[in-house]
Amino acid sequence: MILSDRVVLPLTGSTFEPGNAEKVIKEMEDKESAQIALAEYYYFSVNAELCAETVKPYLSHEDIMLRLSADMLYTFANLTIGDSRAAQQAREDIQRCMVHGSGGTGKCNDGAKGVLSVCLLCN
Repeated sequence: MILSDRVVLPLTGSTFEPGNAEKVIKEMEDKESAQIALAEYYYFSVNAELCAETVKPYLSHEDIMLRLSADMLYTFANLTIGDSRAAQQAREDIQRCMVHGSGGTGKCNDGAKGVLSVCLLCN
């Protein structure tokens, strides 16, 4: 796994006027981050199934930031869908990513670059 300079949940971290989320996603230069942002858009547009399908290719990605984003969205989407087993598997992968990104300690303040929500999901 690698720790990149990407951000977790890129759409959530973006600023835009209401109704312009799709425009922001289309303008993202990093196409992989744009796919994660699109999955966020699907989730917040009450389309958990499409969100889960969109992030599936990123669940085993070597970039920890893309993987954490995918894991979080997959967890939330599958809880919404009612697939608790899939949600738990993604949640467990969040913990693995945090341990790897923190140099083996698993603590969010040790360089994991996660967001507060990642820490909350891990504990």
